[in-house]
Amino acid sequence: MANQNKGFNIVNLIPAILMLIAVFIAVGYIASGIYQILEFIALGLFLITLGLDIAYGRKVILGFAKTLISLVRKSPLMGMAAIGLTFFFHPLVALFLFGKAMLLRKVDNLKKDFETRQEGQYAEYEEVETNYEEVPDDKPKLIELPPLREKPKPQRRNDYEDLFEE
Repeated sequence: MANQNKGFNIVNLIPAILMLIAVFIAVGYIASGIYQILEFIALGLFLITLGLDIAYGRKVILGFAKTLISLVRKSPLMGMAAIGLTFFFHPLVALFLFGKAMLLRKVDNLKKDFETRQEGQYAEYEEVETNYEEVPDDKPKLIELPPLREKPKPQRRNDYEDLFEE
C-alpha cells in the first residue's frame, strides 16, 4: 500500500481558490450586465410606475419620497446616505418601485374579483314592453301524443324477491 499523507497540502488549495475567484468574476460580469440593462430602462420604469400611480390612485413614488424625507428628519446622516444610495442605485430603485406598483395593482384586481364573487354581479337588462292586445288569436294547436305504454312487470324469479314485494 502507498503511504497516504493526511496533512494539509497547499497545492490542493490553489485550484479551489482559483475556481472561487473565477465564479465571483463570472457573477460580477452577469450582475454588471443586468445593472446596465436596468440603467437603460430605468426612466421607462419610473414613467410606467408614475402612470400606474395616476391610474390606480396609488402613491408609490410619493410614498418612497416621504419615507426618505422622514428618514432625513429622524436621522440626518442615515437620510443623506439613503438619498445618496438612491441616486447611485436608481435602476434598482426604479425596479423596486415598479414591482411594488404592479403588485398593488394585482392586489386591487384580486380584491375586486373577490368582492364580485361575494356580492354577485348585476346583469344589465333592457325592459321589453309587451302589448297583449297585439297577440294573435291564432294560437298554435297542441299536438296530442299517444298514451304511454306501461312496461310489463318482470316475473318473479325466486323467493328472495318476494320479500321485497308489497
